[in-house]
Amino acid sequence: MKSEPHCPVCGYTAKDAAFHLDHGLCKGKIPVSKAKLPAAKSPHEEAFAIAWRALGGPEFEREYKFALPRQYRFDFAWPAAKMAVEIDGGIHEGAARGRHMRQDGYVRDAEKLNLACFLGFRVWRLAPSMIQPSLINRLILEVKRCAP
Repeated sequence: MKSEPHCPVCGYTAKDAAFHLDHGLCKGKIPVSKAKLPAAKSPHEEAFAIAWRALGGPEFEREYKFALPRQYRFDFAWPAAKMAVEIDGGIHEGAARGRHMRQDGYVRDAEKLNLACFLGFRVWRLAPSMIQPSLINRLILEVKRCAP
């Protein structure tokens, strides 16, 4: 029987790490096959994807383009249910680094989310600290409820 890769520092598997957010504090790496998990733009997006799958959520589309020809994308989307999740990283890094908190980044995010609303999408914005099993389970139930 093949065992899951473990972090060499804390010993968590990828599934464990989805529930124990202290894994990131150990600064260890869990060896993950690229074939198992699409590349994430950020560790927070990867944590969401792992937790979503571990909790049995319906398949999502990553980097889903909407409002073409605009190049707006959702981090995670369920187009048939008209739902999406945006992971807002960089919100605790101050004005120098957090794109979502600088004026121009905030305005662009507002334009994107307002357009998504006009197109009928429900979008959840999650800070990294919100990637918790209780909230993800609620989102899974809502996506399943609204999917045709």
